[in-house]
Amino acid sequence: MSDGTPREYYSQYNTGKTDQTIAAANTLIERIIKNGGEVTNEYLMKIASKIAFQNVNKDRGGTVDFGNIEGGPFAAILVKYEYGLDKNGIGVGKPTIIGIGANHVVPEHDPSAHGEMSCLRDTTKRLGHSDLRDTVMFTSCECCPQCQAAISSHGVNKVVFANNRDQAAAIQFSDEEQYRHIAEMDKYMSNVNNLGNKDALIAALGVHDAVIINKDGEVLASGNINLDSSDPLESLASMNAIRAACKKTEGFHL
Repeated sequence: MSDGTPREYYSQYNTGKTDQTIAAANTLIERIIKNGGEVTNEYLMKIASKIAFQNVNKDRGGTVDFGNIEGGPFAAILVKYEYGLDKNGIGVGKPTIIGIGANHVVPEHDPSAHGEMSCLRDTTKRLGHSDLRDTVMFTSCECCPQCQAAISSHGVNKVVFANNRDQAAAIQFSDEEQYRHIAEMDKYMSNVNNLGNKDALIAALGVHDAVIINKDGEVLASGNINLDSSDPLESLASMNAIRAACKKTEGFHL
């Protein structure tokens, strides 16, 4: 292939064996540098884009229909540079990929499993901590509010994206609902004392740190704080409750 990436690279992305893909990509980077070449932002973005392409081929992503295949064309890689970042956030020295991820919302019944989130989880599990300062994320699409918040809380210094939110919306992946919720936060938040079934909710919250209630006022799922997790989102009771509810209903719309 013209960019130096071997064809077998396409088959090496596996959600359970991300080390293979990272090793293959870093080997290519080493080869380019050894031959006197430069690993540009465009080249690193190609790697993220190819993971997104593979994610679509393996039907592991979202729900948009691309002819005879279904998948979410979203993926991200996290890069650390040999000599860190300069004052403008530009990487200095050899780049090394330390984490990768793709969109797994549908197969994992997890609304938080966007490409960027999967990349952060992959990296923190590999490193054993969530301090990702002095890194740059390359992602195939502009981040949604959820991913922006997680990226910031992990300390990632810079995000480089390819497609923007309007292009994502054009293929049925719109984040406008998230932005609307943030703008109208008070409309969606209520103190438990203002609810008719507050006694039942208070009782449930006496056992769990967060609960999801169905339309009949029954507890659909619950979640607790997980302080042992290296993933800040997995340490949130609310997120654990949402993920539990989605797995129980085998969907991601609650």
